[in-house]
Amino acid sequence: MALDVNTLKSEFLKVIDSTDPSFVGYPATTNLAVLNWANAYNTYATAAVDLSNDVLITANLPGFVSQLTSGLTPLGTVATAAAAFEAAFVAYWTGAVFAVGIPPVPIGLCPNIGGTLVFGLEITSVVSAIMPNVLNGLLLADFGILSADATAKATSLAAAFHTATTTAVFVTIAGTDTTVPTPLPITNTCNIH
Repeated sequence: MALDVNTLKSEFLKVIDSTDPSFVGYPATTNLAVLNWANAYNTYATAAVDLSNDVLITANLPGFVSQLTSGLTPLGTVATAAAAFEAAFVAYWTGAVFAVGIPPVPIGLCPNIGGTLVFGLEITSVVSAIMPNVLNGLLLADFGILSADATAKATSLAAAFHTATTTAVFVTIAGTDTTVPTPLPITNTCNIH
């Protein structure tokens, strides 16, 4: 599997479009609204894979909920909302773990580093960096555009979250190379897809 912006668009439509057959309903509280957004993003994000196509094992959904809840205020601004979603996004991916088993093959800007440059064994695959303010900047622009068209808004929001997810989140895969008799450490850091 891999991240699919159309999945995210469909999930966001469930949250914002009352005509969608799977509409989750109007939330009675901010906490319920936050859960709806968190679950929508989580449904999309659980399809993430690292460079070697290993699947996501754990991410921090409770952190997403906590950060979004604390960041949203009843009289918030576009900037407040964008910052709250940014903090939730960062919390979600911080320390996320991917499965291991398929050694990465280096591509383009994602070279293997260390030893023979060829993985013999993949040991860990963990989110090691999240570029700050990527989602925040995208959402500032998007939240500032009012639209009565739920499909257009879900499309633009999904594009913002998808762009941030696939460009700002980096996974470091670590293991050992093919050196005999004592393998050397090797790593690969790349964004998720």
